[in-house]
Amino acid sequence: GVCSAVHAGWRGLVAGVVEAAASAMRDLGASDVSASLGPCIHGECYAFSQPDLSSLVARYGDQVRGVTSAGGLALDLPATVRAAFAHVGVTDVPGVDRCTACDERYFSHRARGDAGRQALIVWRDGP
Repeated sequence: GVCSAVHAGWRGLVAGVVEAAASAMRDLGASDVSASLGPCIHGECYAFSQPDLSSLVARYGDQVRGVTSAGGLALDLPATVRAAFAHVGVTDVPGVDRCTACDERYFSHRARGDAGRQALIVWRDGP
């Protein structure tokens, strides 16, 4: 089997990191790629400029647009990641519905200037 972990911010999403990871997994023999979305910043906390948002909309469609809690332009990062996976045929992308900016259990330099680190662990049970 093949396991992978992908961390992509908005620039990585524009560059096709998610699609490249799924392609690499298939190149290594994965016949069925599945995904799960971890905690990340959500639209209500992710103010975004029009030019940067336009590049993501051009790649993934209008579903990536969000609105901040103050009513401003935002990126819906979970929707964008799901759209990136949909481009490579992965449509069931469950996840942890937690905004790292709102939920203080998670590190967020963007929201709070946290000076910590997070780790991601991938493991596989069985053969």
